[in-house]
Amino acid sequence: MSCYFSSVFDNKLHSCAKRIALHCHKNESNYAKKKLERSFARSRAYQERKFCDGINFQLSFPPLMRHQCAEEFFAAKRKCEENYVNTYIENKADETLCR
Repeated sequence: MSCYFSSVFDNKLHSCAKRIALHCHKNESNYAKKKLERSFARSRAYQERKFCDGINFQLSFPPLMRHQCAEEFFAAKRKCEENYVNTYIENKADETLCR
């Protein structure tokens, strides 16, 4: 069994933004929701490198389909980013920031 631990990036940013995006698309088809999940999965490694290296602290969100909560999503996404950035600023050498 492989050992996997969840990083601050996963908990405070990636999963946070993904959860909000899926909530915004809750009335979409299962196909559309799976497509959104795949977009998050594909961009995860790139996003993690950007954040973990301190290059850019804004999540490049996968292309949005029409959805019900654009303003709510972007406000919540900023909170996810801020949560990660605050942890990063506290101690960017913290090994739990990224995996």
